[in-house]
Amino acid sequence: MRRVLLAAALYNLAWAAFMMVWPAGIGRLCGLPAPTPVTLALWQGVGLMIGLLGLGYLIASCDPRRHWGLVFIGLLSKVIGPFGALKGTLDGVFTAEFLLLSIPNDLVWWVPLGLILWKSAKQPRATT
Repeated sequence: MRRVLLAAALYNLAWAAFMMVWPAGIGRLCGLPAPTPVTLALWQGVGLMIGLLGLGYLIASCDPRRHWGLVFIGLLSKVIGPFGALKGTLDGVFTAEFLLLSIPNDLVWWVPLGLILWKSAKQPRATT
């Protein structure tokens, strides 16, 4: 569990740094229209949220059972994200390449994070 959460933390922190330092990069990678100052700021805001999730995974890696709530919030973001990407693609806002980013950014994390939550729920917690 610890290794998965550390990997998720590093992945999310790296992705957040990319989005915050080079917010136009996502558009270039995915063939989106040239960004406006507003969309650049929005991408940086999304990067900030992804970075916060990365910090949450880092904290949870110390004691996944105790910090199951952080893992749950992270998993929720990984489940909801692809639906937003799909809707944006179907509405013509995003490209198919953008939708494909949901695979490494979201879908690959469903099973490991779900298993961490499952294992955390099944193990007895110490009472304090």
